[in-house]
Amino acid sequence: MVNNTITPTAQQKRMAELLVEGELSVVDCYIDAYHQEGEQLVDRQKLASRAYMASKSKGCMYWIQVLQEQQAVEEARILVWDKRKAAQRLLKMCH
Repeated sequence: MVNNTITPTAQQKRMAELLVEGELSVVDCYIDAYHQEGEQLVDRQKLASRAYMASKSKGCMYWIQVLQEQQAVEEARILVWDKRKAAQRLLKMCH
């Protein structure tokens, strides 16, 4: 159950989406979500620190939880074994 009192920003939502996808590093997610460019990319240590802090923000953590719950519901829906469909498939295989 998620806390509805937190309203993530568009950047926090984007970062959470990228983190949940799992294809980019935290720094790369931060660069994309917060539109970092030029001078902001020079100091990698500061960039990494900002990225870590952004990934642990309440808005980002909340949106990650929302996305993970949505994924769990979708996975459960896909995995539900419909008895009627199973019986029809079995009959087709028998014929």
